[in-house]
Amino acid sequence: MKKYRLYQQYWHHYPLLLLTSFIHCYRKFNILHNQIFPIFFLRKVMRNVMLNIQYILYYLIRRLILILIISISFYSVLVKAQSYPSLEQFYEKKVARAMVLANSDIFTVGLFQFNPNSIFGTDNNILGDINSLKQRETLRSLSIPFNYTLKKTDTTQHQLLSGLSALIIKEDNEESDPNAFINSQESHYKAMVGYRYKRELKDNWLFSGGVHFHLLYYESNVTINDPEVRAFFDFVFGDTFPSTSFWSLLAEPELSITFRQPYQWGGYNLITQWQYFLGHSWGDANFGDAGNPEGWYFTNGIELYWIPSRNFLTKKHKFFTQLNRIDLGSRAQIAMDTSHYYEWAVGWLVDKPFKTDWIDNLGLGLNINSHSHYRGASFVLYFNY
Repeated sequence: MKKYRLYQQYWHHYPLLLLTSFIHCYRKFNILHNQIFPIFFLRKVMRNVMLNIQYILYYLIRRLILILIISISFYSVLVKAQSYPSLEQFYEKKVARAMVLANSDIFTVGLFQFNPNSIFGTDNNILGDINSLKQRETLRSLSIPFNYTLKKTDTTQHQLLSGLSALIIKEDNEESDPNAFINSQESHYKAMVGYRYKRELKDNWLFSGGVHFHLLYYESNVTINDPEVRAFFDFVFGDTFPSTSFWSLLAEPELSITFRQPYQWGGYNLITQWQYFLGHSWGDANFGDAGNPEGWYFTNGIELYWIPSRNFLTKKHKFFTQLNRIDLGSRAQIAMDTSHYYEWAVGWLVDKPFKTDWIDNLGLGLNINSHSHYRGASFVLYFNY
């Protein structure tokens, strides 16, 4: 009874005793729990290990990203320092060659190619040989110029110039040799628009100046028949070489001075003309960096012509012969593999054969090229000459 009263006297201490007992039991149980089940004891250790692993992975990823960035930068610098300049120069020469070969004023490719030595009975390599004839036969060129007079007075003339041209260079050895190392075709398509100013000077002198703008599209299709060489090109250059395409936009200022001496039967002209082109190329070739083509050509020529009277023929006709020397510079010289060459032409033109302002004249002629990589002769169809 006394004991019961004692408990009853201290009943308000029961919650504290209960809490103290619970804490004591929890500590005992925790010690027993860690001794019986050691995996729970390793929980903290594993957590620390995982944190360390995460830190290591984070550190490695950061290092890998940094190494990757440095590697890409180094590779870009390496390619830019080694491959890019060579490919830029390669494509700049392609554009410069197209600017010369597609310009009918300084280079003419006719309908039928032949060696002029067969006409003169000579054996002069300057006029042509078997190799140069093969080179001329790879060329297919078409040029269609359109000129429109904006304003004309007694001494001045303003002209709007335009034109379309196509140049295809095809080296196909499949017919002669099915196992040929390489077969290729290069296509150049060019559109031109420009302005020209002419002014009559004293004593039969004529001054002319203007600027042309060219938009050129280049496409190459190359078949490499050697599988090892083809695999090498695919590994090094991918799809950027040798089969590729790109665009070029070029500006071409020109200046010319002409001395004209007319006679009753016709007359002659002395012509000096300077042309310079500069542009920028872009597209699939060379990872979008196809270079900045640049070059110039300087033409000196003499033209002798005869115009029959209207009583002789129903329309106005012109018979002419012309000799030009073309000097080349910069990329144009490298592309044509010569510093200069000559072109001699003889032809017949019919003035205004149709009642339209788009066709000034039509004609036929013979053209001979010497001192160039494409020396030889061809028959020519003249259009707006």
